[in-house]
Amino acid sequence: MNAVVNVDDHRDMSLNSPLLNVSDLQVRYGNYHAVKGVNFHVARGETLALVGESGCGKSTTAMAIMRLLGGRAELTGRVDFDGLDLSGISDPQMRNLRGNDISMVFQDPMTSLNPVLSIGEQIGEVLRRHRGLSRKDARAESLTLLRKVRIPNAEARLDDYAHNLSGGQRQRVMIAIAVACKPRLLIADEPTTALDVTVQAHILQLLKELSEEYAMGLLLITHDLGVVGQWADRVAVMYDGLIVESGSTEAIFTRPQHPYTQGLLGASLRLDSDSHYASASLPEINVRRSESGAIQFELHSYPRASSLPERAAKADLSPILEVRHLCTEYKTRQGLVRAVNDVSFKIQPGETLGLVGESGCGKSTLSKTILGLIRASNGQILLNGTDIAPLSEKQLRAYRPLVQMVFQDPYGSLNPKHSVYRILDGVLKNHGIKQAQQRSQRILDIIARVGLPLSAVWKYPHEFSGGQRQRVGIARALILRPSLVILDEAVSSLDVSVRAQILNLLADLKEEFGLSYLFISHDLSVVKYMADRVLVMHDGQIVEEGAHEGIWKNARHDYTRKLIGSVPVPRYRVNDDESVPYTHSAWQDLPVAMLLSRFAI
Repeated sequence: MNAVVNVDDHRDMSLNSPLLNVSDLQVRYGNYHAVKGVNFHVARGETLALVGESGCGKSTTAMAIMRLLGGRAELTGRVDFDGLDLSGISDPQMRNLRGNDISMVFQDPMTSLNPVLSIGEQIGEVLRRHRGLSRKDARAESLTLLRKVRIPNAEARLDDYAHNLSGGQRQRVMIAIAVACKPRLLIADEPTTALDVTVQAHILQLLKELSEEYAMGLLLITHDLGVVGQWADRVAVMYDGLIVESGSTEAIFTRPQHPYTQGLLGASLRLDSDSHYASASLPEINVRRSESGAIQFELHSYPRASSLPERAAKADLSPILEVRHLCTEYKTRQGLVRAVNDVSFKIQPGETLGLVGESGCGKSTLSKTILGLIRASNGQILLNGTDIAPLSEKQLRAYRPLVQMVFQDPYGSLNPKHSVYRILDGVLKNHGIKQAQQRSQRILDIIARVGLPLSAVWKYPHEFSGGQRQRVGIARALILRPSLVILDEAVSSLDVSVRAQILNLLADLKEEFGLSYLFISHDLSVVKYMADRVLVMHDGQIVEEGAHEGIWKNARHDYTRKLIGSVPVPRYRVNDDESVPYTHSAWQDLPVAMLLSRFAI
């Protein structure tokens, strides 16, 4: 592993002592060394971003600061909060600090909020415990806090429960609880993951304003470099339990020294970048361990022969999917709600159509209606010229192999009790492929195609990483050889480098199998890279449509401009003269027959 790099050692820290100072923090769980000697500090009123991918130790570090790891964890090192050694105080003293002087906002507010207590009761509990307020005063202060975090109709929301709120509103409630006692340090662990771009912008702006208002130190834990580049003052990059590089945001983004930092920046997508899947793959980070045990990082990418002229020629062909005046309605206590309202569009053979919009706009309802999982109340769904909207479930079975879906959460969509082989074999059996040898051949073929080792067929979903599970989900979608694949937020929860791998895989498979994609995402930078055309959806309607080259620069609709304006864009750019070397993965050149010959079932 390369030595820790600090790219702004010239920074003068003598102006004031840090609010939080972490020195040689180490966390072990038995033989597993999760955090391996971490050092960083946070000043008053400063935002430090702790950046890294899943499993690097970010959340463990945060939980160690809060002393929430439990009895199995073995901690060494020192955590000083405003000169107080947190490891040397009693549990009651630490409980008094938590929520009062140090607070934390967790990633998933739905699992952090109590489902059986109202929002007002949960905020009031903190105020009564730490500030000694009466129930009446705590309720009044809870209302003030909800208004401060800009909850709409705050007075009515006091008596609502967590399930009554949207994801963004639940996160605002978590922030209200965290800042109720005006803490001096706030730890925000992935506070905007999976939130819409506009909600994300509001949450981050709110955190910044509260930090400035209370002179509060903010430790922002994230893997989103766009967020870091726009909102953080300093950055610490973490890998495998170590801080490998730290410095000011400007220094990290313009002069990254460590190869891993360079790799993260190279694999990140930006809305102000002109990169597109048709011209080049995204750089991927390769991690290698030498014989001496040292970890080496390499970036690799490869150019693609642009197929845009061929795709333009296919525009004259009949569309693979044409949706005409589609409407989908739900029955509620208040009456009918039209989730999809008079939507029309086409997808040409070999085209990727991007669909963007905020949660609740109707994107997922539209995709489920196309698949026949929800019945359309009106309109047509023409698949290769046949209207499948009025077909019965039995009649739809003949068309299901033509349209498949990759879901956002592969862990939740894969049967945890079945091996990969059994999952894929079941799909083939259900669609009439009776010969066991033929099924085995197709399973091994698609596993090789999605870049998994052939031994993966005997594993279960819990034995894979998030990126590997998503490859299994892609294999399940492609094993029936569809013409159209719907990707519903398929990369939204993945780390930067894993996301790059999956997007490259999708682009390669698209060209290899002649696929068309309906690519649904709230991440506009991902859609800009992957889509040939883009639809913008709002309140159940398509409000704008355009080619990927133009819609981002010449948006016509106010809502589209609002979405684009909410995307976090780093204030700094990596020096343009630093190029990424192109290499090619050797496995891609191996014929599938050779791979299959080495693995017999």
